[in-house]
Amino acid sequence: MYVRSTLQFDVWKYSSDDPTYELLWVRSRGLFIAALYHPPRPQYQSQSLVNYVDGCMQEIQHDFPTAVVVIAGDFNKLSESSIVAVTGLTPIVRQPTRGANVLDQIYVSDPWVFDAVRVVKSVVKSDHLAVVAYTERDNISLINQSTRAHYRRVTPGQHAAFLQHVRGLDFTSSFPDTVQAALNHFYNVAYGLLDQFYPERTITVRSRDPEYITPYVKSLLRKKNSLMRAGRVEKAGAIARRVGKEITKHNRTQLQKYNGRADAKDMWAAVRQLTGRHQAPLIPNGIDADCLNRHYANISTDKEYVQPPVKSTAVPDWTYSWISEYRMFRVLDSLKPTATGLDGLPVWFLRLGAPVFSKTLADFVNLSLSTSTVPAQWKKARICPVPKTVRPALPSRGGSTLGPGGTGPPKCWPAPPPNILVPTAKIRIVKI
Repeated sequence: MYVRSTLQFDVWKYSSDDPTYELLWVRSRGLFIAALYHPPRPQYQSQSLVNYVDGCMQEIQHDFPTAVVVIAGDFNKLSESSIVAVTGLTPIVRQPTRGANVLDQIYVSDPWVFDAVRVVKSVVKSDHLAVVAYTERDNISLINQSTRAHYRRVTPGQHAAFLQHVRGLDFTSSFPDTVQAALNHFYNVAYGLLDQFYPERTITVRSRDPEYITPYVKSLLRKKNSLMRAGRVEKAGAIARRVGKEITKHNRTQLQKYNGRADAKDMWAAVRQLTGRHQAPLIPNGIDADCLNRHYANISTDKEYVQPPVKSTAVPDWTYSWISEYRMFRVLDSLKPTATGLDGLPVWFLRLGAPVFSKTLADFVNLSLSTSTVPAQWKKARICPVPKTVRPALPSRGGSTLGPGGTGPPKCWPAPPPNILVPTAKIRIVKI
């Protein structure tokens, strides 16, 4: 029996405990839960087990009159009517758990202790189905939803073909004069190269898959299974080792931003999320992106704002070199592995194409700084509000319960900025 570590519990023993019966009692506050296994061919009489369970019930009711009792397990062919007649408990499993028979059952002293009971396929190899009884049904989703995820396969051969193709490519031959047109031109060429040498693929992922099972890892797992079925064990083993490295790299990336001593709470929260013990926060009804946008636009708008007059200044020559091609190459070549930004260009693609992209991006950044123009692609962000209460109320003009004390803004985690924006943030601007 597994008990959540955050609960206070102890093992309760019957005063006339008999190890002949496979029955384990656990007490947590006013709840007594028993795990029972009745083998198909027991070495004892079935009625003696029923009497033993009845003795446990009488002692619990005598010592703890208000306690709630739950007995769950594999009862096999033990008569349900005999248990109900002797103990007064109520069975709550109504669906077959093995074939056409209800062999796994849950008996409760209070029929309303659980909101719902579901019989689902077991996550372990077994000919029995799993029985899930739970409360607060809004917090648990038993539906294994399937979605189509996109990923790009990256191999050394693709890298070689890409570098061979872009070796003679010149971006500067038709460099536009405006910042927006320059960025659009670069993105069009970059997207074309990305789709040509690293075409996007799709694969089915499920909501129950752990976080470290990325679309690329799932494609490797499917390939490994196909090789195993074909008898190609050595190649399947090589792919299995690659899968292990990918999972290790993913988990290390997720945990390396936490300090085990200073951020122990956040670190263990990340560990629980990676191990599948973390549930996503509830999305309250009535709160969506439009609602939040209207609320925070209202509280952030100064109605008495007056636009200042435009300052008459001379725009310097944009050919002034704020950043050199070599410096841009060093920045691109040293980009750290981060998630793909809203521009859709992966970090590894910019790092791989640094010898070709550095000249164009240096000219583009110089043009942007000289004309004091920010392109539209850099003005987008994806914000994920994280409520600081379990069930936040709707935002209103008087304040929102999403923030501390119910009046401040929520804690937000922005999506990664476009990776092409990272080099610009590292440029030191000197006022002349």
